Amino acid sequence: MIKVKMDNANKLVYVWMTEQDKDSAEFLELKEDLKTRKFKSYKLITFVSGTDDVLVDLEKLVLQNALKNNVEPVFDTKVQ
Repeated sequence: MIKVKMDNANKLVYVWMTEQDKDSAEFLELKEDLKTRKFKSYKLITFVSGTDDVLVDLEKLVLQNALKNNVEPVFDTKVQ
């Protein structure tokens, strides 16, 4: 599953995906859409999480770093 966030103020498009999504029709279509005049000046920033879900991996990384640095993690919202 590909997750996209547009930052219009800075003209950035953030894309989170798994390794399998790199060649997906959805990602290829997104790249083509960014070539249109409206988004031509935007930069594409991609985050690839390997084979697992990027949100789960990010949560694991934050927890691991918190434990390593003796910081008590605080959860603002639950990661789905």
